[in-house]
Amino acid sequence: GCSVLVHCSDGWDRTAQLTSLTQILLDPYYRTFIGFRALIEKEWLCFGHKFEDRNGRGVMKGSAGDEERSPIFLLFLDCLWQVMQQFPTEFEYNEEFLVALMDQVHAGRSGTFLYNSKSERKKKNLYELSVSVWDVLVEVAGGEDLKVFSNGQWNGEGRAEPLVVNLNCKNIKLWEQYWSRFDTSLVSFEKWSNYL
Repeated sequence: GCSVLVHCSDGWDRTAQLTSLTQILLDPYYRTFIGFRALIEKEWLCFGHKFEDRNGRGVMKGSAGDEERSPIFLLFLDCLWQVMQQFPTEFEYNEEFLVALMDQVHAGRSGTFLYNSKSERKKKNLYELSVSVWDVLVEVAGGEDLKVFSNGQWNGEGRAEPLVVNLNCKNIKLWEQYWSRFDTSLVSFEKWSNYL
């Protein structure tokens, strides 16, 4: 193995997207529940992705701070979903897990995605005053086994060699389970209502 240094202009948007997707493609560990949690904690939460600014929490549209709003984490999850479409047996988790995670980013039921850095969350004592998003997802799933978020096609171990994604634009699909889930002509609202 070799070490790689990746750094974009500020280091907390594209850097986290790129390094997270790369690790998922290279290492099957990050395609498991435990590995994915470790990846989010390491690349997004500890390295200071600005969740509060990017999600616009507490900022009125058009007011000061609104220009920081950008769906960086959602773009990452959409890219991950695109990879999952090409390699449906390589992931322990399914798209319902990704949707539920994104919903929790916006819901504020946990302190995990509040504020812009681990330091700010620590100063606000969120680790003692709130629950982790991972605990909320276990609750939403109805138990520790996360069965509702488990990929029934998962091969159980993941291939050792890297996943090589076909980048042909014909392979890009609309993530309907996320983007169209409230369109009653496409999907049932009841299926998603318990994740909100």
